[in-house]
Amino acid sequence: MHLAKAHEFWSSHVKPGDHIIDATCGNGHDALFLANLSPGSLHLFDIQPEALAATHHRLFHLKDLNAHYYLASHENFPELPPISLIVYNLGYLPTANKAITTCTSSTLRSIKSALTLLKPGGMITITCYPGHLEGEDESNALKKFIPTLSNCESYTYFFTNNLKNPFLIKIIKIN
Repeated sequence: MHLAKAHEFWSSHVKPGDHIIDATCGNGHDALFLANLSPGSLHLFDIQPEALAATHHRLFHLKDLNAHYYLASHENFPELPPISLIVYNLGYLPTANKAITTCTSSTLRSIKSALTLLKPGGMITITCYPGHLEGEDESNALKKFIPTLSNCESYTYFFTNNLKNPFLIKIIKIN
């Protein structure tokens, strides 16, 4: 459910030429979907070299893609043009060490930073995975943090009968 909903949001939001950040590129599945939306630039972040390599391999055939790869935490965005969409897929890299996860403190700092890069009307989506310990802490912190954001509309999409399933948060910057 969360992935189909995210794809629906991204497809209806992104216009050709928009600048996009994949803040946690992982194996590159989201990046490939985003690349096919014809962005002006796609900025891809991950702390694991194997994640960037997998993403690069997945996108290699897209010769006209203006992709920028950053071996960096999502809390350290460089100066970028106004961003239309920022995508987070939290948790761990499925094919790697599951002890390496996104962390609550860096994710909260990253979202604060992301809002400064986001142009008015821009969107952030965050896929949360409360099924593991750090993911549960991160999910709970986001549920408390997101409603405190000013100049934003926020929505949460989740299964009401299983709160350990992944869920999706959508944030729209008003101005």
